[in-house]
Amino acid sequence: MRRLGLIDLPAHLGPGGFDHAAIDRGAALLFVAHTANAAVDVIDTRLDRHVRSVPGLAGVAGVLVHEPSHRVFTSNRGENTVAMFPADSGAEVVKIASGIRPNGLAHDPQRELLLCANVGDPNVPESPSVTVVDVGRWSVLATVPMPGRTRWAIHDPDRQAFFINIADPGQIVVIDPEIPGRIARHIDVPARGPHGLAGC
Repeated sequence: MRRLGLIDLPAHLGPGGFDHAAIDRGAALLFVAHTANAAVDVIDTRLDRHVRSVPGLAGVAGVLVHEPSHRVFTSNRGENTVAMFPADSGAEVVKIASGIRPNGLAHDPQRELLLCANVGDPNVPESPSVTVVDVGRWSVLATVPMPGRTRWAIHDPDRQAFFINIADPGQIVVIDPEIPGRIARHIDVPARGPHGLAGC
């Protein structure tokens, strides 16, 4: 691994720093969650420079890009929302309420579903959850309680399922997109790090 260069980004406006990032390879754009600025910074990877920021995303944590449609999704912990906006323009950001402290995102493009893994609040019992959003209608289909603090989420197109990593107890929760309102099964996984599965 070697450093290829440096790209200046806007200075921090508040406490914190950066979080997740995702790339739209077709548009050659990199999207970085600038949590300290409640914004997503957009980097042109052909020009190697910051081209704009998408503001108004309080506590932005997760970023996910659906490359075929050039759409960007974010999870915003500071306001308990999920947002969506076009990758290649400054068009309006649309938001929808999620669970408490949304974080990891996963997308099922076939069914146009977005899953958001909500970390929850230790002071709110049973608050870890996942929120399933119908992207086409931009509406919440279900909020499903999780057995513990969530970490990451992915969609497996081969198995046609969402997989959610639970930090404690160490397990993977599986949700069938055909029945997004309930858990299909649990897979127990020995914890191998301080944050659950493989230290994720």
